[in-house]
Amino acid sequence: MLRRRLIAASVATTLGSAGAMAQPVEPWDIAWLEAETRQLLDLFRVSETEFTVSEIGDGCLIQFPSLVVDLADATVAFSAFDFTLSPLGDRRTAFDIEAASPTLTITDAGGRTVARGDFTDFRIAGVWSSRFREPLSTLATLDGFTLTIPDDGTEVSLGGIRIRQDLVQAENGRWDSEEVVEVRDIEVTQFGRRMVTIEAASVREEMRGYDVDAMATFRERYDTGLMPVPMDPAFYTGHRSVMPFFTDLIDAAAGVFEDASVVVTMDNIAGPARGTGIRRIDNMTFAVGYEDFNSDAAAVSVDLRFAGVVVEDPSAPPHLQGYVPDEIRIAVAVEQLPVDSMLRTVVTSLRGVPDPVVAGTAVGPQLILLLLRQDITLRLRDLTIEAPDGAARANAVVQLDPMSALGTTARADFTLVGLDQLIDRLRRMGVPEQDVAALTILQAMGRPGAPEDGGSVRRYIFEQTAAGDLRLNGVDLWPLLTAGGFE
Repeated sequence: MLRRRLIAASVATTLGSAGAMAQPVEPWDIAWLEAETRQLLDLFRVSETEFTVSEIGDGCLIQFPSLVVDLADATVAFSAFDFTLSPLGDRRTAFDIEAASPTLTITDAGGRTVARGDFTDFRIAGVWSSRFREPLSTLATLDGFTLTIPDDGTEVSLGGIRIRQDLVQAENGRWDSEEVVEVRDIEVTQFGRRMVTIEAASVREEMRGYDVDAMATFRERYDTGLMPVPMDPAFYTGHRSVMPFFTDLIDAAAGVFEDASVVVTMDNIAGPARGTGIRRIDNMTFAVGYEDFNSDAAAVSVDLRFAGVVVEDPSAPPHLQGYVPDEIRIAVAVEQLPVDSMLRTVVTSLRGVPDPVVAGTAVGPQLILLLLRQDITLRLRDLTIEAPDGAARANAVVQLDPMSALGTTARADFTLVGLDQLIDRLRRMGVPEQDVAALTILQAMGRPGAPEDGGSVRRYIFEQTAAGDLRLNGVDLWPLLTAGGFE
């Protein structure tokens, strides 16, 4: 998770040992804290490990003049950081990371610099729970960040980044989690030419009914410390160690949260100053939601919305500019998912099976049968395309039904606004009649409705019944499909 990556270097020193060492009674012993810090640096392959640990009041201060992390094909170097750790009791620790004007340098395997970054200010503070091995709260601020990639002349600048995370206990004994990342004044240029600017962007992640105790028990079982999985590569070389671990992980994840959502928003997205394509979007929102996810009636939804879209397309005739969309909304969902039974079926099938190929052979057919027995529903909650002179709107529902002739039942409601006026414009422009034929057939098949803002309304209702009937506005479609060769 994002919060673990952001505070990994600061909070790991407050955890139980990643090896066999036990956490001492607070306040910590300096020698123990030095050993824990060294173990963390080895875990993340930090090559320059000069640091000092000193006592300040009831807490400790860990100072790094620099940090160099050796990755598979790159090296990441950071300037000096100060880590302050203060025990709060009840297995909670306050942590504070602060760096004045830190720098970031990324080099390739040959030692050549591929990216450089600078901050004007950098600070992360919060409270860590040694009991749950998760942060209870985090507030991070990063201001004036600039990243330069010399090879392709790209430069990314961010006015500021603010990250807030909170984990609080709810009335039902479980926990609610919220994490918000906010970024302002984003600009991307290439060789000095503006590619895109975004006034503000945010990511909000919420989790309701989180069983933090269950996940803490799993982490303690594998003594993973900071990371949610074992970090020793040798652990993954044999099936007999890997399969039980992943089975236990799935078992721990079953019912771990009730509802969750992730929402991404961006405001005032602008493209290049000149050129074709999309020039500006006032607002973009993307949301993924999970409802009743620890049950057999779970639902997953996805919503996407673009508002205030300005499209620059010189190839479009002036008469048709009014039909270029300026707002798009899409919302879909999958409902009645047997998530709980699926997870528990996997756990039951994998217990004691060391070979992943054998395990997959055993699990696959059981999951398919489970899904076929469930009344899973695919729902198009909303499809809306708006333009100044026209619109298209739709909603639909498809339900899996093994007893029906086609395996499903379905209904869709589709509406077109401004179709008649579009056909008239095309004819006045001299478009050949054969090129307008498809639109005129669509016009004839539609059911007229009350006009909207001077535009015609054509409605289309599609139905697919359990008996296998296909109808559009009450008309049987099978003869048309047979004539077209769709038997």
